[in-house]
Amino acid sequence: MAEIDYYRILEISPDASIESIKKAYRKLAIRYHPDKNQNDPAAHDRFHRISEAYSVLSDPQQRAAYDRKQGSRPRKSPLPHRAPLKRKSPRGSPFFFRPKPKLVKNEDAQTKNRRRISLPKIGSFLGGIFGKPVPVWSKSPRPIRGDDLYQELELVLHEVAEGCRKVIDIQCEEKCTRCGGTGVQRQTRIHQCSRCGGAGLIESQHGNFIVKQRCPHCAGKGNAVNRQCLSCQGTGRTERVRQIVVTLDAGIKAGTRLKVPQKGSPGLNGGPNGDLYITIKLKPHPAFVRKDDDLYCEVEINFVQAILGTTIKVPTLDGQVELTVPPGVQPDQLLRIRGKGLPRSNGKGVGDVYVRLKVALPTEVTRRERELLQRFYLDRE
Repeated sequence: MAEIDYYRILEISPDASIESIKKAYRKLAIRYHPDKNQNDPAAHDRFHRISEAYSVLSDPQQRAAYDRKQGSRPRKSPLPHRAPLKRKSPRGSPFFFRPKPKLVKNEDAQTKNRRRISLPKIGSFLGGIFGKPVPVWSKSPRPIRGDDLYQELELVLHEVAEGCRKVIDIQCEEKCTRCGGTGVQRQTRIHQCSRCGGAGLIESQHGNFIVKQRCPHCAGKGNAVNRQCLSCQGTGRTERVRQIVVTLDAGIKAGTRLKVPQKGSPGLNGGPNGDLYITIKLKPHPAFVRKDDDLYCEVEINFVQAILGTTIKVPTLDGQVELTVPPGVQPDQLLRIRGKGLPRSNGKGVGDVYVRLKVALPTEVTRRERELLQRFYLDRE
């Protein structure tokens, strides 16, 4: 059997330097990369032989052993120049395609070992040449983490003041009970997905970044079937309403996001569940407006009470309390009632209630009232 000429494959001379080998490999790898020649099996095979040749000639020890074995055998001339192929690969195609090796009778052990060169080793060679990671596809489906779920929870002011336990209905996906999460009918033959090679994920490179996304052909399971489950339509999951119980501390603020671990969507291929995020909202109160841990309300008094002072009743979360209005208060003036607000979120102390005074003026006055008012202001002058 004819010995493989690695120098001829890389189109270099036997006395080429390491730099020349790297330069030739980089040039040919770009030209025959499977990502550019997806529909050309010949280009895939050529790329595989180029990578194999580089793996031997770039290692000084393997190259020396190869040269000794070659001895004084006459070498063929380098391969003729071939114009670069310009076919475009489909979006999401894997970076490597390993053609099935041809079976040859009485093949020697060294040739068999060269044919068994692994894809991770090829990927490490390319990573060293191009300075960027190269993805390698796994045969077994990868565990995929489930999606996170987001839910809003609206509280009334009394629940915030006292703390509470809430039962939340979550619309989520669960493992299909009919097919056990496989997505196929019983006694159906399952084969490996041809799109992702059984990995469950497809990868695409954008500059120096590698983006992973769930395979749309097999929904991330890594397997493909002809007879899908009728209950879940092949997804392996069904939608249902699940109840989650959460405990909320007193004084929790609106806009707070709570994380409930492992209560999101279930993972695929044995992957962990996602998380549940709950955002707190506060339902508007008819009397109070919340600002941090304090409450604000408005109380109306007449102008005589504002001038002379009075005692009024003010609503709080614990009921009405009496508040003394000093003489001569001004419209929109704030009076404070200590310790009647909301518990502080750090657990230290309680906020206050602020009362904004609204002075109501009469719209109509009698002749007698007019005279008295004029006399009042004339006497003050």
